[in-house]
Amino acid sequence: MSEKSKISFILSNGTLLETETKIWEISGFVNEVIKENEEIKYLPLENISLSYLIKVVEFLGIYHDNPNSWVNIEKPIRSSNIVDIVPSIYADYINEMTEEEVKNLVSVSDYLDIKQLTDLASLKIATLLKPYYEKNCKEEVRRILGINIE
Repeated sequence: MSEKSKISFILSNGTLLETETKIWEISGFVNEVIKENEEIKYLPLENISLSYLIKVVEFLGIYHDNPNSWVNIEKPIRSSNIVDIVPSIYADYINEMTEEEVKNLVSVSDYLDIKQLTDLASLKIATLLKPYYEKNCKEEVRRILGINIE
């Protein structure tokens, strides 16, 4: 990661968000861009909204401030209660979001190549699905996943 203390992101609507560079250490995307061009001042993120970028920055801050609290998520998941699987600091973060926000966060975190956040958001979706899957409630699983079959 670059020695710059700040990195600025410019979104499609022209919004600029400046953050601490050090929190982005776990983003493969940001690391690669900085590695290719250490002089970069603004990193364009045209396909990510400000609200999701803020959610990502919040996660990165939590992760950076609590580096030893992250746990690798075991599969298959053993509970539909996310607090039983990850530390409460991460469970509280992801539980504040709606289903739609969590589903979108999977795409955003995957694009930014932040494995820990992709895993956490995917885990949240899995915990939402688990009770319905176990009861063979296909309609509810389809609803959560946004699958429409006519």
